[in-house]
Amino acid sequence: MKQFNEIFFFIFFIILLLSNYSKAKTIIGKAKIIDGDTIHININKIRLHGIDAPETKQTCKIESQDWFCGKQSTKELKKLINNQNVECRANDIDIYNGSDSSIDKLNGNWIVINYWADWCAPCIKEIPELNEFASENDDLLVYTFNFDQLDEEDLAPIAEKFNIQVPSLITHPRDIWGIQTPPAVPATFFINPKGKIVLSLFRPQTKDALNKIFSELKQAG
Repeated sequence: MKQFNEIFFFIFFIILLLSNYSKAKTIIGKAKIIDGDTIHININKIRLHGIDAPETKQTCKIESQDWFCGKQSTKELKKLINNQNVECRANDIDIYNGSDSSIDKLNGNWIVINYWADWCAPCIKEIPELNEFASENDDLLVYTFNFDQLDEEDLAPIAEKFNIQVPSLITHPRDIWGIQTPPAVPATFFINPKGKIVLSLFRPQTKDALNKIFSELKQAG
């Protein structure tokens, strides 16, 4: 069983290395309208840039009268798209507990992505190590990504409960660097300034281990 697991993770890592990295992924297809600023195209959740529309269930007030503004904004977006194919350029990156970013802004930085889940005991144990690692290295960016792909509203109380101090990606790393969801958590990925995955780790890490790995990766170039 141990040998099988090692082979499985090796194959998964090779797939990651062969994934194409794109500065701006283009997503095309039929859109499912979620609300006035959010659509789904296949497995991709997309928030429209420059729009902050009310959620579908949200109500507003007009002259003290309730107005179902959420339903109205959703209806208007459906009318606008009119069941046509939608083409989206995925460049903006949604981040919880940090400033939203873009692929262009992330380029040129060392980046660490940590997949975790609140039901994963090793993940919870690893969080303080990740926090300290991030605080000790101002020459890289550290992000977490929830394995269950929670949206910001659901993620916020869980991140606070487990004291996750580093920013959390809401945008899936798959849409930025081509990192598919790993088969198990915790999982940690090092990305070099060229946007390439240079190391994948499929077990819990300590702060000291991460510091050692990062130092070696920088020396190797």
